[in-house]
Amino acid sequence: MTRLLFPLLVAVMLLASAASAQPGRKANGPLFQRLEKLGLSSEQKSALKDAMRDHKKKMIDLHASAQKKRMDIADVMDKETPDRQTYEKLSKEMADIQLQQRMLMFDMRQSLMNNLTPEQRKIWLESKGDGAGQFRGREGKGP
Repeated sequence: MTRLLFPLLVAVMLLASAASAQPGRKANGPLFQRLEKLGLSSEQKSALKDAMRDHKKKMIDLHASAQKKRMDIADVMDKETPDRQTYEKLSKEMADIQLQQRMLMFDMRQSLMNNLTPEQRKIWLESKGDGAGQFRGREGKGP
């Protein structure tokens, strides 16, 4: 499932950045082209842009929380005798942050899918292999 979520998230981010790009500047790449194939209406683009903005704000907060938690874990491990209970507690908190990030990506995907017509969903799902594989390395499932 995460194989589909990350490319979808990247595609949505590309669409959002293209919508806010300077005039005359055009986004390229397989994921953007995949979105272009959908023929999104201006209402769909606007809804997607709003959803992406909200998603990005939440993801920034979660990313910052994860970085802080990593620092806390490093502080525990830097001690001469690290406390196992503290390490376990912080590790569970880190896992919770990671789960929140995954669920946020899932919700973003659902938001996209809910804004597509049945025909657009069909096109999106049929083209899911177009360019998606290039991001597998970030998930540890590729080169």
